[in-house]
Amino acid sequence: MVFIGVRFHESRETVKAKIITKVIAKESDLLLSVVKNGVAKLLKREGKDPTDKAVDAAIKRIESITTNTTDPGACDLLDFIGEPDSTLKALNGADTPILTDGIDILLPKEIIDVDVSTEPLQKKQKTCAFAAMMGKNDKCVKYLQYVEDLDKEQHIDEQIKQMMYGYLEDIGLGYRDDKQEAKLKSNTTKIKQVLCFVQNYWKVLLRAEFPHLPAGSDIDFSSSKFISELTTMTRMGSKKPPQISSSVISDNITVMSNLRWSDFAVPVFKDALVIVRDEINLICALLQRHKDSLDGKCSSMRQHRSTPTPGKKSHRGTVAAFEKSLNLVQLDDNEFHVVIDSAKKRNRPKGRLGGFAACVAAAIKKVFSDLRHKEDYSPTFLSDEEIGLNNYAELEGFDVVNAATRANWRAKFRRELNYGIESMMIHVYGKLNPGTNDPDSLFVWKVPFIHNAQHAGRVAKAINECKEMAPKKMSLEAMKHTDTILKGITDLSAEARAAVRNFLYLGDPDPDDKIADEYVDFVLHIAAGNPVEESMLRDRRQGNSRGGKGIDATTYQPFWDCCKEVLLPEARVEERRHSDTMYASAAHSIPNLVKQVTDLLTEKVSSGKLEKMPPIPSLEWVRLQFIPNNSFAKIAAKFTGHLGVMRGVQSRTLRKEHIDQHWVNAFVRYHLEWMVELKGSGFGEIAFFGQDDKSKIPIGDEVHVSTGVRANNKGIVPANANNLKALDHDFCLGKGIASVTLFSNIPSSIAGSFFVGGEEGEGQIFVTCRDAVFDGSEIFDHCAQLIDVVRSRGVTPTVLVLQTDGGPDHSLKRVAVKLALLALFRKLDIDRLIVLRCAPNGSAANFVERSMSVLNLPLAHASLKRAGVPEWARRLFSSCNSMKQLRDAAAKVDKEREDAAKSIPTLRARLNAAELYALVPECADKIFEGVEEASGEGKKRVVDLIRSMAGLTHNAATDVAGAIALPSGRVQVVHNETLQISVLQSKLKAAEEIASRNLEEEWSRSMSAPLNDISRRFSDLTTGGRPVVVRDRVPREDVELLYEELKKIDSHYNSNCTNKEHLSTVPLLTDFFKVHAVTTPYSLDLIKCSNNSCCGDLKTPEQFRDLALQRQPTPIMNPKRKKHFYSRREAIGMFSGNDAALTDFSDLPSYKNEGEKTKAQRDQEMTKVLKLKSWDGKKVRSIVSCFHCGKRRCIYSPTDEKYYSGSTALQQELESVSHRYSCGDLIFEDGSEMSKVIVQKLNLTCETQIEKGYYHNEDRSLKLKPICIHCGESGTAGSFLLGQKELRERNLTGGFKCFPICVECHGSGKKVVKGKTKDQLAARAERSNATN
Repeated sequence: MVFIGVRFHESRETVKAKIITKVIAKESDLLLSVVKNGVAKLLKREGKDPTDKAVDAAIKRIESITTNTTDPGACDLLDFIGEPDSTLKALNGADTPILTDGIDILLPKEIIDVDVSTEPLQKKQKTCAFAAMMGKNDKCVKYLQYVEDLDKEQHIDEQIKQMMYGYLEDIGLGYRDDKQEAKLKSNTTKIKQVLCFVQNYWKVLLRAEFPHLPAGSDIDFSSSKFISELTTMTRMGSKKPPQISSSVISDNITVMSNLRWSDFAVPVFKDALVIVRDEINLICALLQRHKDSLDGKCSSMRQHRSTPTPGKKSHRGTVAAFEKSLNLVQLDDNEFHVVIDSAKKRNRPKGRLGGFAACVAAAIKKVFSDLRHKEDYSPTFLSDEEIGLNNYAELEGFDVVNAATRANWRAKFRRELNYGIESMMIHVYGKLNPGTNDPDSLFVWKVPFIHNAQHAGRVAKAINECKEMAPKKMSLEAMKHTDTILKGITDLSAEARAAVRNFLYLGDPDPDDKIADEYVDFVLHIAAGNPVEESMLRDRRQGNSRGGKGIDATTYQPFWDCCKEVLLPEARVEERRHSDTMYASAAHSIPNLVKQVTDLLTEKVSSGKLEKMPPIPSLEWVRLQFIPNNSFAKIAAKFTGHLGVMRGVQSRTLRKEHIDQHWVNAFVRYHLEWMVELKGSGFGEIAFFGQDDKSKIPIGDEVHVSTGVRANNKGIVPANANNLKALDHDFCLGKGIASVTLFSNIPSSIAGSFFVGGEEGEGQIFVTCRDAVFDGSEIFDHCAQLIDVVRSRGVTPTVLVLQTDGGPDHSLKRVAVKLALLALFRKLDIDRLIVLRCAPNGSAANFVERSMSVLNLPLAHASLKRAGVPEWARRLFSSCNSMKQLRDAAAKVDKEREDAAKSIPTLRARLNAAELYALVPECADKIFEGVEEASGEGKKRVVDLIRSMAGLTHNAATDVAGAIALPSGRVQVVHNETLQISVLQSKLKAAEEIASRNLEEEWSRSMSAPLNDISRRFSDLTTGGRPVVVRDRVPREDVELLYEELKKIDSHYNSNCTNKEHLSTVPLLTDFFKVHAVTTPYSLDLIKCSNNSCCGDLKTPEQFRDLALQRQPTPIMNPKRKKHFYSRREAIGMFSGNDAALTDFSDLPSYKNEGEKTKAQRDQEMTKVLKLKSWDGKKVRSIVSCFHCGKRRCIYSPTDEKYYSGSTALQQELESVSHRYSCGDLIFEDGSEMSKVIVQKLNLTCETQIEKGYYHNEDRSLKLKPICIHCGESGTAGSFLLGQKELRERNLTGGFKCFPICVECHGSGKKVVKGKTKDQLAARAERSNATN
């Protein structure tokens, strides 16, 4: 029951009601009943007898019934009094809120004062008045008349006006009084203006030449009388320009949508209004279609309606989550279709989400993630499993989810779904079953933002598919619910439950003949009321662990035993487990654990240890054999703890958004849209790759060190270990590099996946593991590796797009990088190479960066250590504290090896001579053997003669073994003739041992074991159903081939040409770049020229050539959309053919120095607070190089003492971000204590000059070599780097002390940067030299 407020007014101008009363009614009551009760109360209050005759007489004199009398546009409900279905519920709506606001009745007082009992109206007069009031007397209707001026030719608007007047008369829409006439003329004029607009922009809006109608369009224009009549009219005047702004179209749509027809809401005009509204809706749909194509997004299902059609029933079967959506279309009772085309603002309370809400949010995230990998217009049924209800039930330990919980969950899910998600347009079809506990039917699918001509048809097809699938899906869902209930309350096997389910829903326990006969009989016996064979009831305890007690305690016991061998190192002794990698978690996930155990069981079966392969349990059953992390949780009762392990997390960057990030995002999107368009046109010879190095992986020197990967999942550890423990050293020499190459998927729409693309995509991850010390990242290696991946993948692109970060090995500011990319372009012989790099600190936006989270899985919960090395190498490694020291030590060992190798021949010769010298006495003894007369003196002469003839000499000092002081004061010298031989033998052995040393090889051998283990773990991963491919490092010969490609262009090139200083030696390469390349700070675009002798023939088919070789303009701000750039389509339309637009950096923030003023104020305040004297060069204590541009930036400190006290913290902070400092980063943020010790300038970008404080200052201990103040390059003074002397010789100083500048920067027009003080004599001398 509801109380309806009834207010009686004497005139429309009266704001305050004369009489107000309340009427008790039901929502199902007719409007007439409420009005009668209200009028009866009014008559009674006025002292009249409320007889049926008096009430009816008063009702017939009512002038209007609205919900707001003072609103002239309010919908008049008087016409619905006599309708049999005009209930309060049906009439209640947004424009007519009867149930909440009540009704206003306009009933003049003089009508009430008439005594109908004494002065009855004549029957004829009464009938005529009533007919006229209700608009049922056609003789009272008049029509608009057009008067043609025959003296002059009609303009287009006069033609449309004449057409509309005649058309309105044909359909019967006219007027009965002056007010209706004025309103009809006003509405007709507005429609005429819009039709003139459509006719003038016919080609743009209808996509056909005037006066032709397009064929095969998504809108049936032939059904429109207005459109058809326009084709018969003659154009006058000049044509309008083809461009139309979105705002102009919006204005026309607003005009059509705001037309008021409430004055014509009478039965005689009812049918005519329906026809006119259909015409208006079609014109609005035409305008909206073009507006959506301009805006880059579309809501073609949006309804452009004016006031709701009187008499049309309002359906209320839509769920609360969608009923307020502007894109909602009610298809039928309890059936709807809604478009969710943007993410709404979430007004959530602050704080963490509860368990229920968090689970729903996770389910929504999964649904959106799955949608991204599906085809457009492909509906997905949202079952309980899809929306995460089953996972929530498992988490909470529910065996059966009751109806109330299911209803709450789905209601919450629908509300979250209606928020939508950015970068994806979603359609939802739903059918509810209100009043029951049955689950609702909900389907979702995604569509592209930019719609083609087939969009409407494909949406309609998807809706029809949903309608056909809904009964089947709902039946399957109901069957699943039944199966869940049976599983929770009985011990029936899966086949027995299937038989019961089939019997309940299909009437046949085995409709497909797939279930064993005993289960069919089991169900039939139950149905017949016969006794049941107890052996049919499965004993599920056989699948349980039972704590591992008893004979044949569990079916899966062999599997559990192997699990312990894999998980617990002490439970298994095998050589392959004793590698140089110690895993705190032997399996990084439960699926990985099952895979390892299955492989181990297969080995045992092959070796004969097991007779047959034991059964493998499900992943969920394996999980339940763990020890729960929270023993007090309700679900912990399901865990058995049989395996004695639990899941735990191992206990163990300078990051900010660059000002150019928005610009770079827009520029990258231009290229992504271009790739989608190119591939969608049928061109399949385009490839999209990404390259990046994963952050360095720490590898312990003598102990196992954590990999440093912060895991989002939990590892698997023994139960007696509360957490995973491994050393977490910041300073270990060993570092591994995982160089990643991503073969990216190119989707069919911009909203698709540019990563691997799921199972239907073609993307794949390629990884190469190498040592960071002696095999670091180098651009030519990256290019050679990319060529290897291209060939191994079997693709032969003619257009290749490469996305990288801006690190030293990919920075487009470096000469070596540009040359390597040119060599890649030539080696692959492609028509076009595009290289896109991210903004500083923006590598997270690169698609290859998504590979890192995948590669983190096997590295989480792992610790690594190098293999053993010889003692001499171990001592050298221990003495090194950095990779540079290690490289220096290796170079020193190489030098020692060369010296030792040179000394070996000399030592061998000396040893041979010494040994021969010692053998001569033995030879003499043999000569005099048997000669008794030979004296000792004679033998000595013979020995000396032989030694003299052989040229053998001897230094007696080398035989001295020692000396003894005698009491007489004399010294007795002790000789040993073999001493020299033994010394030489020792020296030779030591030289040979040093000559065999190679520190680099020893290091590589010690690093190979952990790197091989990392590679093996990577190869176990899959993405999108395709394995992660681990490739060997390309041989050095492949890099040499890239050098050869550059030598073909300029024979003077060699591998040492890496800096700007060397460009003067390779002028042909420089000229090649000028002709073939377009360079921006964040891209490099190389295209073959038309000269066959230079680049050869183009391989791209001619029909695709224009689009394939289309260069994208740089982003330019759209003045009509604040802080937004032009879309690619707008930019191409505006700047196509304008080469200057390819390098227009007018809206690049780093070039505009946005935010410079605020940062400069901060820097000025810091100098005052810390007394740095305007960043005086005396306060420079150290420097740090930018990771992206390579420029050196100064680190200041007020005093040496403060700097030395914070130097360790500085080193640790830089190593924590792998030395990835970027210009403008603060190593220690303002507000921290260290920010007052280690001080930096904030107002820096990669385009900023080198700080003047960098340069030589006589009063400080830090001495730095001179570099160019503009680019930071160093080189030979005089020939490349122009210092004070060279600048004075060229008369460029003007008497000032100037900062170094390189010849490249000076030649490009950059100015010489001068100091503050001026030497007038030097300036005069320069002027004199210039005049001479």
